[in-house]
Amino acid sequence: MNPTSEAEKIEKYFDRLWPICRSITGDGFRSSLEILSEIMPHEKLVFRTGDSVLDWTIPLEWNIRDAYLVDPSGHKHAEFKKNNLHLMSYSAPFQDSMDLEEQQWQYGSGWWYFRSACATF
Repeated sequence: MNPTSEAEKIEKYFDRLWPICRSITGDGFRSSLEILSEIMPHEKLVFRTGDSVLDWTIPLEWNIRDAYLVDPSGHKHAEFKKNNLHLMSYSAPFQDSMDLEEQQWQYGSGWWYFRSACATF
């Protein structure tokens, strides 16, 4: 076994999995399982939203199309399509305007921190 070739294989899987937006339910989760089944065969169990499994109720699926913040000059920031970590899972749909004080943005070290995720679905 060549460690370099094994590391390269793993890196290729990482490259395929990284951009997928995964949550505990939804299209991204299923896509990720499909990719992982290539190296780790597994049985798929399917449950519907609202089904009870042990002490948990299966939630609604969360499938997002896009999310971003737009500054007053029209520039997009925290673009979901560039990095899916710019949005927290299960964020509520939002499409509106709010001023900086209302959103309570804080500037520091070149990063924007914000209290809640704003998304368009």
